[in-house]
Amino acid sequence: MTNEPVAKPISAMSPFGLKLPGVTNPFAGTSGNFVTGLPEYLVDAFQRTVLFFELLRKRGNEEEEITSRPLATVLRFEHEILVSGRSLPRPINYSLSRIVPPPGVTIDPHKRPVVASDSACS
Repeated sequence: MTNEPVAKPISAMSPFGLKLPGVTNPFAGTSGNFVTGLPEYLVDAFQRTVLFFELLRKRGNEEEEITSRPLATVLRFEHEILVSGRSLPRPINYSLSRIVPPPGVTIDPHKRPVVASDSACS
């Protein structure tokens, strides 16, 4: 009887017995030891968590800024609200708006209007 290992490490073999050269232990450092790789892994996980919460904070500030406006809308051009859906007998989160053309643009009243739907209107 020899003292050979019964099975190869999981990181070196796939379930079908194929060698996977790029698969490594995420906890292993440069020396391949779990103890030396764990601090690096924890620092990386902490940094990613901080970045994630910073992203959530920025997105929350943007959302608060948008909704604090009297007419919370995502439209980036001049418009007039003709009918607000919140003033209807059965309130809805839509509004009918008229787009104000920029200076120098003429509108042909004989052409059909363009309808745009924006569900984030007040």
